[in-house]
Amino acid sequence: MKSGVMKHLLILALLLMLQIWVFPMVHFWSITPFIYLYALIIWPAQWSVYANLFLAFVAGLILDFSLDTPGMHSMSFTLVSYFRLPLLRWLSSKEDIAEPGEKSMGFLSFWKYAILLILIHHSTFFLLESFAFFSLPTLLFRIFVSSLATLILCFFLERFRR
Repeated sequence: MKSGVMKHLLILALLLMLQIWVFPMVHFWSITPFIYLYALIIWPAQWSVYANLFLAFVAGLILDFSLDTPGMHSMSFTLVSYFRLPLLRWLSSKEDIAEPGEKSMGFLSFWKYAILLILIHHSTFFLLESFAFFSLPTLLFRIFVSSLATLILCFFLERFRR
């Protein structure tokens, strides 16, 4: 159990470092990939709900302080953490998924789960960033292209994890 916790905390730390130091430099038009979401997507299901929420909030705060995004990462990451377990139970055919992934859940279930979490996160983040429906087409475009970029990165990370 402790080695699994340490492994996932290390993955989260590495992805947070990538998000802070690499991805702000890689910005194409309106595309903003959020690679750190992958850590939340693969967190073990047996972790306590409170531990999930706390860890997501702290990780979001680290990003908020580092990237000068006042509360946007902490709010969206905590919200995704809140919906993670209900979505996992809803989309999983097994009673207890030890570690969400393609191997344990199957290709289709895992990617439905990942897509929903990514869309929840990006919708929340970009709504907070725009703070209004000022330009709805632009907002929807940013949510879509950034979600797609994040999904592609998660797809490659999942291939690497296997």
